[in-house]
Amino acid sequence: MEFLETLKEKITTTARGAREKGEAIVEITKLRAAINEKESEINKTLRMMGETLYEAYKTGEETYASIPESCAALDDLYAEIAELSARIKALRNVKECPVCKKEMDKDAVFCSTCGAKF
Repeated sequence: MEFLETLKEKITTTARGAREKGEAIVEITKLRAAINEKESEINKTLRMMGETLYEAYKTGEETYASIPESCAALDDLYAEIAELSARIKALRNVKECPVCKKEMDKDAVFCSTCGAKF
């Protein structure tokens, strides 16, 4: 009887772990889709900025009134991407080396690539 109880506990623990990993994978996929959406918005904004600058160049205008506003929007999008990326790293239980930007285990004390200490 004890064998069956132990087996039941192991199956339950394994199933719970698989469910949690599956949920993490779904969440990571959603976050990556959100990052792709933000990157698309960045490309659209950059394209618009380029077109605005080119039109100003062609017409001889020296006013670029919309550029600071577009740059602020880009800053916001890049910040949102950084936040989404941090959430992905947390779900994957990894961190990024501040020196070489390589990912490693969250519990690492030194970077396995460049040797930097955390």
